[in-house]
Amino acid sequence: MPITVLRDGQRQTILWQMPAATSILWRLAHLSVLLFALPFWLAGTVVLLFLQPQGTGWRLLVTLNYLIALWLAAGSASQLHVAASSLVLHAITWLLAPLYRSISTSPFPPHSSPGAPGAFCPLFTPSRASWRCWNYSSSSR
Repeated sequence: MPITVLRDGQRQTILWQMPAATSILWRLAHLSVLLFALPFWLAGTVVLLFLQPQGTGWRLLVTLNYLIALWLAAGSASQLHVAASSLVLHAITWLLAPLYRSISTSPFPPHSSPGAPGAFCPLFTPSRASWRCWNYSSSSR
């Protein structure tokens, strides 16, 4: 693939060889997201299956682990512009904010409520707006 650059006022053409899409290095580079997302997914599954008692804190921990895993996977896919992964990344980001707030500010016992039940509601609106933006842009094509 020829690349033309302007260096010191002179135009130069550099021949750049792109790696083949079937290259093992290319595949490993794009599957490396599993090294980051899979531990969070497995942690969520371990908490879901083995941690007792199952109260509000338990649900928040499971949800947080799964959302972080999805956020990491969507972030990796969004750099490749795969489907609507960028919009998924933005929607998950808006959903993570109240979870971080709930887990970090209210150390509650397993069977108590995490405070105001509407604490998560204000951030659902931007998340829904991200999806609406995607629906609008995909329908206008």
